[in-house]
Amino acid sequence: MPIQLTTRCLRVEGVLGDVRRQINLVRDIDLPCPARHIESVDTKVKNVEYKILPNKVLVEFTLHRQVYYVDCCSEAVMEFTLPDERIREFININGARPCDDQTAKVKVDIEYSETEPIDQHRERHHHHHHGRRRDDDRRDDDCRDNDCRDGDCRDYDYRDEDCRDDCRDDCRDDCKDDCRDDCRDGGYGHHDHDHDHHEHDHCHEKFQQTLIIKVHAKLMETMEIPFITGIQGENIFPYFDIICIDNVVASGREQYNLSDSYIRLPDDTKKVKFVDAEIRDVEKKVIPNKVIIRGKLHKQIYFVEECSGEVKETPADVPFSVFIHLDGACEDSNVTTDIDIEYLDSEMVVRGGQKFVKETAILQVSAKLIEPVTLSVLTGVDGALVETQTIIIENNVGFGCRQVNIMADITTPLPARKVSWIETHLRDLTSEIIPNKVIVKGVLEKHIYYVSDCDDRLRALTVREPFTEFIHIDGATDDDIVDLWGRVEFCDVEAKESKPACHWRQTAIVEICAQVTQSQELTFVTAVQEIEVQPEPEPEPEVEGVQEDCPPGTTFDYTVAQGDTMYRIARAHNVSTNAVVRANPGVNPNNLRVGQVIQVPCPGGMG
Repeated sequence: MPIQLTTRCLRVEGVLGDVRRQINLVRDIDLPCPARHIESVDTKVKNVEYKILPNKVLVEFTLHRQVYYVDCCSEAVMEFTLPDERIREFININGARPCDDQTAKVKVDIEYSETEPIDQHRERHHHHHHGRRRDDDRRDDDCRDNDCRDGDCRDYDYRDEDCRDDCRDDCRDDCKDDCRDDCRDGGYGHHDHDHDHHEHDHCHEKFQQTLIIKVHAKLMETMEIPFITGIQGENIFPYFDIICIDNVVASGREQYNLSDSYIRLPDDTKKVKFVDAEIRDVEKKVIPNKVIIRGKLHKQIYFVEECSGEVKETPADVPFSVFIHLDGACEDSNVTTDIDIEYLDSEMVVRGGQKFVKETAILQVSAKLIEPVTLSVLTGVDGALVETQTIIIENNVGFGCRQVNIMADITTPLPARKVSWIETHLRDLTSEIIPNKVIVKGVLEKHIYYVSDCDDRLRALTVREPFTEFIHIDGATDDDIVDLWGRVEFCDVEAKESKPACHWRQTAIVEICAQVTQSQELTFVTAVQEIEVQPEPEPEPEVEGVQEDCPPGTTFDYTVAQGDTMYRIARAHNVSTNAVVRANPGVNPNNLRVGQVIQVPCPGGMG
């Protein structure tokens, strides 16, 4: 009876490359005021993106840093936010190519951070500062007086954005200058001079931060593989393993064109130098047979001023919404998405005497419907010749969702007759894996539109509510990769007092979902062939290596040599291949090892 096979074809995510790399970064930190030391630097990785290139994966991410330092003048712990920095790193992966079937998963973590001063420390000198000697009884710190939270900034109309920015710059400069002067002349309070000198003799304005960042990149390609799930035949002994594997049930891809985007530029703009862009705030919603993908194309536009020739930057966000057809998708389906900026162009245009930058962007948006499948797969056969294949697949460790109830008190600047509507978005979703759990952090951003009781105007109030939650996923480890997404299911605002009211209570329900995946090596049988039965040769008078006393029906020990196969061993000892295979039921005939001892049946007539 010939061997008969039963197969099942699945589409799986095969891992073509799995690379981990460390990036060492050294960055200077210039503080606005001298500091005794830096208490901590809150360093976060945001907006991780990738682009597949020939034999490479380009990884991009934003480094966000908030510095907390001990001010030399006031002894207070102050906060200073550094400008965000975009980091790019190339990861070499052979076989990478820009195509529809390849995707990547990227994880970026901060492994180490340390800061140290790098400038000469400022020693405090007791002398008169010409024209600026402070009275001994002046106990308040002028740095705090000039802070933007107090002082002149309150006298300006905050509705004027330019005024507000100028005021903040002026306050910051005044604070910096006064603080430096005060630290030089030592005119604070009624402290003991020796003690005061000791407290302020090591102040620094420049520090250096050393960072070690770990980048983990996986390149994956969708493969169609026939798995053997059943076998029938005579004198064969199959082996099966139970595997859990993610099957790509359906996939889709759409191009989205953002071609009519006009962004206002200052009137003295000479030209647009370049535009940088990244995808932010991606949300997805699965409905029957479709997935809706929303997000923002965040752009940084660098332009040249006509008079000064300086290059300045202005940001802009362009929202987009795309739907992709996926047969079989439903609300609870596991759908993965990917967005790539394929093309970006910009030009300056003049309309009605005003200058704009016209943007054209082409986005490639893809989605896959994933279904976990449990299979019994053929991994070996005794009594037959087999061909095997080993692949590395990206397999699902676990998938989970959690509903979060976020409640908060909201105060409107003016008494409101009613709240007309609320726009909600999830921002800055990040994850951290601890054993069997995924810690999720994010921000619920709300734009609340209310009617003022003073002038009946529709006004807007923006509120950001940070939250932290966890999702339990058995088997999750720190080295795994997480896909994270969420949506706002419900949000409402009610007055806490009789209307018109300033005090309101917000209730929001947010659903957060996480999928944890890891690489798994899988070896399976792809083909099975019967062992050919050779005709019995005429017995030779003597057989080298066979004991003379070998009664029929018994066996003797044989040590496998280089180049031996079951067929060669059987032929050399005048027995059939099937007889040798039957005499060694626990031996894989396709995997003989040099030095291995097997049993060979005695030929008939010996003994």
